[in-house]
Amino acid sequence: MWACRLMQRKDFSYEKLRWQPKDCQMEDFERSKFFKRMRDKTLAFIGDSLGRQQFQSLMCMITAGEESHDVTDVGTKYGFVTPHGAARPNGWAYWFPSTNTTVLYYWSACLCDLEPLNVTNPATDYAMHLDRPPAFLRRFLGKIDVLVLNTGHHWNRGKLNANRWVMYVGGMPNTNRRIAQIGNAKNLTIHSIVNWVNSQLPKHPRLKAFYRSISPRHFFNGDWNTGGSCDNTTPMSIGKEVLQD
Repeated sequence: MWACRLMQRKDFSYEKLRWQPKDCQMEDFERSKFFKRMRDKTLAFIGDSLGRQQFQSLMCMITAGEESHDVTDVGTKYGFVTPHGAARPNGWAYWFPSTNTTVLYYWSACLCDLEPLNVTNPATDYAMHLDRPPAFLRRFLGKIDVLVLNTGHHWNRGKLNANRWVMYVGGMPNTNRRIAQIGNAKNLTIHSIVNWVNSQLPKHPRLKAFYRSISPRHFFNGDWNTGGSCDNTTPMSIGKEVLQD
């Protein structure tokens, strides 16, 4: 749920809804089995807040939400620091020494490389290289065994302007009007990073990579920021559609 209670609805039964697998049986999660499978491995979530929530959810499941002596913060190993003026670091990484398992998350809202155009100017614009994967991923891919990528909700003109992101393609400012359209720019980036990861698989045969999609927004009579409401009381049924751009 993302601020669902702010919609001023009276019921909260939706908070108990859970996704269920279709046409298959899925075992209940057991952290002992997770660690057995992930022995000597690193699992990395790279993306926006949805990826961060997946990371946080998994950390809760494998620690039972309790402090443990069998977990070590290794964020500095991956360069995770809290920038000046920021509320949190650009990622987290935790190591479980008993099985040599690392679980990490790196914030990359657009899944492309961001490069300051003027490193001496705090208010500089950033080159948003649509066809180049994030520097973090290029640097650490060889250490990752399971990779989960996501992006989507930050692809709108307001976010790009607020973050001072300027689209670049081929190392140069984008001049193609078609690519400049948000949907096309996002698709170019997704195809670029997926193709790049695929090209790296022969060098890293143990790597398992996944790109997760996003759930459709389900506001009615407007969007989340234009007066729309989200007051469904039952999950979407099979065959029901949510239309969006």
